[in-house]
This record gives sequence, C-alpha cells and structure tokens, in this order.
Amino acid sequence: MNKKHLVNCDICHHRCKIALGAYGFCGIRQNLDGKLVNQGYGKITALALDPIEKKPLYRFYPGSAILSVGSLGCNMNCSFCQNHHIARLRLDSAEPNSVWESYTPKALVELAIETKKQGNRGLAFTYNEPLINYEFIIDCAKKMKEMDSELKVVLVTNGHLEIAHAKKLLPYVDAANIDLKAFRKAFYTKMGGDFSLVKAFIEEAVKNCHVELCYLLIPGLNDGLDEVEEAAEWIASLDCTGQGPLENGKDIPLHISRFFPTYKLVDRAATSVSAVYEAVAVAKKHLNWVYPGNV
Repeated sequence: MNKKHLVNCDICHHRCKIALGAYGFCGIRQNLDGKLVNQGYGKITALALDPIEKKPLYRFYPGSAILSVGSLGCNMNCSFCQNHHIARLRLDSAEPNSVWESYTPKALVELAIETKKQGNRGLAFTYNEPLINYEFIIDCAKKMKEMDSELKVVLVTNGHLEIAHAKKLLPYVDAANIDLKAFRKAFYTKMGGDFSLVKAFIEEAVKNCHVELCYLLIPGLNDGLDEVEEAAEWIASLDCTGQGPLENGKDIPLHISRFFPTYKLVDRAATSVSAVYEAVAVAKKHLNWVYPGNV
C-alpha cells in the first residue's frame, strides 16, 4: 500500500486510513482520487411517515408524525441490528442504484412540507446510522429552515460522531433519540463502538436539543440491574445547561426496551417482560421519566 495515497477520516472513533478508491468502515466515505468524499450523500433507502413515538420520542410533540429517512451504512457492527439490510450495506459491494433513490435536500424538504397536512412535524434521520452522513443532515436542516421554519430535525443515532463534528451538527438538531447500548466499555468494543465517545456525544447533545435515550435490554449481555442503575445514575448527573430544553439530567427520558432474537444474535430468548419492568423500576430511582419498550 502506498501511504502517500491514504486519506484520514476523522468522522468517528475508527479514524480510518483509507486507501485510494477504497471505503472506510462505514461503507460510504471513500478515498476518491486522494480526497475524502461522502458518497452516501443524498442516497435514500427508506422513507416512511411514522408516529413520532416510534423513534422512540415520547416527550417531543407526542401524537404527531415524522417523515423518517434512511440511507445506508453504519459505524458499528451490532450482532442484534434490526436494520442490518441497510446498515450493513456498503457502496463498494452494492449494485449501483439498486436499493436507493437520490434526493437533494430541497426535494426532501419539499416532501416534508407536503406531508404536513398528514401531521408531519419534520424530518427524522433514522433506520441506518445517520451520523456518518452528517453533512447531508446539516444541508437538509438549513434548507428546511429556509423553506419552512416550523419543521423539526430529529436524529435516531448510536452517538458515534467525533465531538468537533458534533458541535457543527447539533445546533441544527431539535431532538435526538440516542442509543445507550450498554454501560460497559467491553460491550461497545465487541460491537465495534467506543463507549467514551458515546458518552461524550450524549453530554454534548443534551446541551443543544431535546434528548431521549434508549437502552435495549439483552439477556446475558447488558441486563444486570447494577449496570442499569449505573447508567441511570450517570444520566441523572448530566449537565443540561445550554441551548437545549431540558433542565437537568433527571428529566432525560430513558426507554428500556425488550430484546428479540434477530440478525446474528439468535442464541438466546427474548428478554422477559418482568426483566424489563425490573430494570425500569431500578432506573426510576434516579430518573423522572422511564418507559418500558417492546412490551
């Protein structure tokens, strides 16, 4: 490999050094003629008008809908991914134009405006990992503010974006549901993530926008009540002072969701409903808003 032709990507924790013509871990950021190019820009694999509670966001315009937008690629490799058919899709292996349509920010915002009469509140970037395509989100947010300032920008994310880039993005975001997949470094490392970066992203997000967190309770991996309680204590301690609407960490909503076997993680049963409610009760010792999910 000729190191002269490598480009460095600093978007997330992987810090990929990408060879000429190759793609980084996420599958969309490419070394094109010695320049780092986001080839996923504007490529949309999924569009749906969802209830906003499905994100899940329970305390951000409840009862409304949100136009939900998915692209492709991810910067984690979770064995339990529910959207692996697009999250694990890579541009260096996908047949051109086989699974997506190309949208400009203007076209996507026009679609959001058209669906306002159906209760749409804005655009939610979701399904795959949106942060790997954060430039497109910013451009859509700018166009939306220009065309209809009432519409909102929502993220559903794993929280893996280096803080320098997060500070560029988060001022354009109105609400985010962020996965807190566990409260152990080893879990994140096994799934291709970075525990420290996720915590730093959450800390930055709560200062900028409405935030709700999601904890998928997986038997034998992250379901210890001591771990759930540590997570809840940490959430309650967060400093929310900034531009965001939350007054303190205790008011950050936490969704503790039931796991079902999927993708590569099929060697264990679904989380029991009682285990979810036990975890909810533990978290409620520290947080004001804790919700059971998938029960």
